[in-house]
Amino acid sequence: RVERESFRLLEGLAASGLRAIRYAKEVKDLDTVVANDFDRKATDAIDRNLAFNDISPEKIKSSCQDARILMLNNPLAYHAIDLDPYGSPAIFLDSAVQAVADGGMLLVTATDMAVLCGNNSE
Repeated sequence: RVERESFRLLEGLAASGLRAIRYAKEVKDLDTVVANDFDRKATDAIDRNLAFNDISPEKIKSSCQDARILMLNNPLAYHAIDLDPYGSPAIFLDSAVQAVADGGMLLVTATDMAVLCGNNSE
């Protein structure tokens, strides 16, 4: 186990923020989650869901930015980065590697079968 001052997680493409809320409620020793989405309507939904689930804005901070820019502007800032895009995650990998702390984790998924199978030119 690596000793650290705090444990920070980024959900780069958060949509409604439900996964960030699960992380906040279920991951022991998690200090801060940044729930980011590029769409202002999504971050408004995140804020509503935080209030509905009685989550402190200090625990989960909503952010409305391009995930790549957010990660590039915060090198080594996160102990875990969760990326689950619609389509290929390839465009996020360079900035994610730069934003994850030494010994941290990248949680990257591609749930679109065409992307997983290489049938999409994305």
